[in-house]
Amino acid sequence: MSNTISIRDLAAEARRLAESMPERFAICSYTRDEGGELVPNCIVGQAAYNLGVSLDDLYRVNTCGIRYMSIDGNRPEWLSVGEDDDVHVRWLGYLQGAQDSNESWGAALRIADRRTVMNQFGI
Repeated sequence: MSNTISIRDLAAEARRLAESMPERFAICSYTRDEGGELVPNCIVGQAAYNLGVSLDDLYRVNTCGIRYMSIDGNRPEWLSVGEDDDVHVRWLGYLQGAQDSNESWGAALRIADRRTVMNQFGI
């Protein structure tokens, strides 16, 4: 079993990755097969892996969006989401959605930040 990580730590690591690898692209799965070995794939998968989530645990949720996984009853054991973490869940969802629409990690970061601010101000 993997370490338990908070959605806040996951968001912070995803931001760090996007800032350090803004030209990287990866879509629609937390892991991928590379020569018969599982490796981290998308920005959220890479962030979770960096924080100690096993590749096997990521593979079990490979095609589940972060918003779906954050809901009670759908949440994997390795993910912790607090009552006041809605903004982190939304931000990660925006980041993941932009990445899955073929945006680079840097572009996905800018989109997620902009959408989060717009949402906070109701625009």
